[in-house]
Amino acid sequence: GWSPGGKHIAYEARGDNGVTGVWVAEPDGANRTRLTDDGSGARPLWSPTGQQIAYQVNDPTAPGWPKAAIWVANTDGANPIELTRDGWFGGWSPDGQALAYVETGTLWIARADGSDRTEIIGWYFLGWSPDGRHLAYTADTGAGQELWIARADGSDPVKIADNFGNRGVWSPG
Repeated sequence: GWSPGGKHIAYEARGDNGVTGVWVAEPDGANRTRLTDDGSGARPLWSPTGQQIAYQVNDPTAPGWPKAAIWVANTDGANPIELTRDGWFGGWSPDGQALAYVETGTLWIARADGSDRTEIIGWYFLGWSPDGRHLAYTADTGAGQELWIARADGSDPVKIADNFGNRGVWSPG
């Protein structure tokens, strides 16, 4: 997808080694940079500030596949940080300071540098509220899949619906 300012695009493509990776380039294809060195890079997502990109590196040989490492790096590939080796990417907070992701069936929130990890009871991330103060997620507490909303730090969870499907969106404002 396009960077927030529209000056770069992040995408998945096969490299010379035949493995799909995450790349960043200018719109004319100049200054291509591969962010992933090994594994199969997928799902690049720009931070709202355009300073970093989060992406998955899938490991098709891992037991219980699909498993993916979640990484955050600068847009030039510098300073890569692995958030987890067994996860699935959720999304950036609106201010670009935190990410939501699922690790071994549990929703986590962490700062982009990997610090301040907070476990949330849910297991499927739906999205941040537009102001970044809340998040929506699903959880199965024994009565089926439920829709929950909590503060961004995971506190004050409120169950919104029972027998929830798997899609929901916040209103824009």
